[in-house]
Amino acid sequence: MIASARAELQLPADPRYFRIATDCVGELVRMAGIPADRYARLIGQVQLAVQELCVNIATHAFAGREDAWFDLDLHLVGDVLHATFRDRGARFDADAVKQPNLEEGQENGYGLFLIRALVDEVQYASDAGGNHWHLVKRLQ
Repeated sequence: MIASARAELQLPADPRYFRIATDCVGELVRMAGIPADRYARLIGQVQLAVQELCVNIATHAFAGREDAWFDLDLHLVGDVLHATFRDRGARFDADAVKQPNLEEGQENGYGLFLIRALVDEVQYASDAGGNHWHLVKRLQ
């Protein structure tokens, strides 16, 4: 296990590139020295949360524009993984996102619900510099 590791990425808001982000997440989780019996579950949770936020940024912040970019800073500190996303897309309105109705089903609205279920902390802020997301996952 290592004490700290970091990967800084600048990715196009194009789903063809999101695998780069999830591969980096996988490597950082591996470097954390997670026991084999827990590794598969944890890696799946973190990769899905990161993938889902990448998709949400591309779909909602940039409305599918493939010429847009966002930054992703992955930082492993001990057994805690931080994923910080920054984009200059449309501002996110948290009040407009309703909890999905799992009894009736729906076509959209599961992304943020999934992200919140998969990681320990989700923070969002918006300022003149754009949108800032911070995900935290405790790996132990």
